[in-house]
Amino acid sequence: MRARANEPQPPPLPVGGPPAKWMIFHPDTGYQEAEKIRAIWDNCLKMWPWVTYSDRDALEGYCLLKRKEDRGVLSGSELTALMRARTELGGTGSGRARLGIRNTPSASQPTKAADPRSQFLARKYG
Repeated sequence: MRARANEPQPPPLPVGGPPAKWMIFHPDTGYQEAEKIRAIWDNCLKMWPWVTYSDRDALEGYCLLKRKEDRGVLSGSELTALMRARTELGGTGSGRARLGIRNTPSASQPTKAADPRSQFLARKYG
């Protein structure tokens, strides 16, 4: 079925916070490990603001695999799954192109902090 032009689309739901099992001590991960995984989750949401609620499972799997990669205990098949999840979430150039996400100059290049001296002079001397 083809999509009709100008069909209203519901807004995407925000991802929300990390899974509850990462918020408290969990026997599978432990508190310190869960804290590191939560940091990966937060970094992913900063890097990939287009991720929505429907991507939660893929993002959770990515975070777990990324943590294993950071510890250096990732197998070859897990590395393949990590790269596939990264592409699927739009974390690579080809993944962003497939999702139709355009790089904006502000998103692709870090912004430089303004020189406080020039700000001062601009305010003082207009």
